[in-house]
Amino acid sequence: RLNENLEGRASNITSPAPDQHFLNFFGQSDRQIIEEGNQDPNLPQVLALLNSQLTTNFILKNSYIKRQVNMKKENIEKVNYLYQVILTRYPTEKESKASINYLLKNSKEGIEDIIWALVNSREFIFIQ
Repeated sequence: RLNENLEGRASNITSPAPDQHFLNFFGQSDRQIIEEGNQDPNLPQVLALLNSQLTTNFILKNSYIKRQVNMKKENIEKVNYLYQVILTRYPTEKESKASINYLLKNSKEGIEDIIWALVNSREFIFIQ
């Protein structure tokens, strides 16, 4: 079972992180040997992103990302913010149009769906 308790500051997490911790799935080194960390994508990462409570916490109404995006007035601002904070880049013109059209059709859960899609994208997994 994935240890999903990521509350608090990163500096408060023991290093190396405990077994089955989110950071272990994403290649954190055990700090026994230099270069021991693993940067290759793997199945536990995919399952953690698709199914874990951690991903759901990104999407909840009270999450930091959700609060920040809800402060934006225009859909283009919302989409730009989500891409910047999740993928560390602006959306392409095609991505921007698709996301804005989706938000117009799905105003109630559109933001959550876009967050979920970005966090579960192949690009997000490879961001270091």
